[in-house]
Amino acid sequence: MKRDPFVRIFLVVIAGFLGLIALRPLIPDKVEAQAHPKYDFYIEPGTTTVRAPDGATLLAGAQVRATARAPSAPAPVGTLLATGGAGAVVPLRAVGATDVQVTTDAAGVAAFPALPVGDLMLTIVPPANPNGAGAVSDIAITSVPISVAAAGLTQTATLVNRVSLSGVLSDAAGALVTAIDTSITAPGRVVTATVDADGGYTLRVDPGRTYQLIVDPASNASVVRAMLGSVTAGTADTAIGTRVLPIGHPLTGSVTASAGGAISGALIQVFCPAWSSQCLDPSFALADTISDRTGRFQLRLAEPARN
Repeated sequence: MKRDPFVRIFLVVIAGFLGLIALRPLIPDKVEAQAHPKYDFYIEPGTTTVRAPDGATLLAGAQVRATARAPSAPAPVGTLLATGGAGAVVPLRAVGATDVQVTTDAAGVAAFPALPVGDLMLTIVPPANPNGAGAVSDIAITSVPISVAAAGLTQTATLVNRVSLSGVLSDAAGALVTAIDTSITAPGRVVTATVDADGGYTLRVDPGRTYQLIVDPASNASVVRAMLGSVTAGTADTAIGTRVLPIGHPLTGSVTASAGGAISGALIQVFCPAWSSQCLDPSFALADTISDRTGRFQLRLAEPARN
């Protein structure tokens, strides 16, 4: 008796479904993250009360960030329980880096729902105008090392004031000194100061944080823009010392269109080549200017150092 080919196809489909049903207990369900008291990882709630440097004023609206003290070294962050169709539970340790941020409430309290037990670092960024004071605050971004125990964390963190970073620039009166916070634990601040007639300047910065210093001379100065390098502020006022900016040499030119007409308002920037041993940062513009209505421009550039 010859079998109908449609019957064969139907039987194959039924066999495939029966095979899937037979294999179902071997296919694990989706993995869900849970705390697991049988293993050496625990999470506990934590609260930190943030106070101003006077030790009494409670700071609302401060950003409090908890991170691992060594972010490059992964640590346990939880337990994954993989549950199979047969009911077997396989615990898997999850490894990563702690990074949690909360905001202090009206009472100055930062409440973390869960923190891993162990050593962490709290980085606290105060509000720009604490408690609506209406003036720019001198309270510093403050880092506080903490240790979370199995019972959780309850503590008070008292912030500190900013410190002074001062120096002298020869023949650079009127120059603008910019300090860019390059620390990675919190969004940093950009601070500026103008060089006085004696070449002195003072920046109010956050202690313990690293800054890149950039100098922009006045428009009529004989010196040129320069990077002073990275400086880490101490816990007290820090003096950088005296620095001398390089003398600039004029570079003139013009910007024209392909059809020959002058282009006004064009931005002209000069960068150092990345392959040069003298180039500290290829993304830093050594000089820039805007072309005038006739397309002409003038820059001042330092003479390259000779080896």
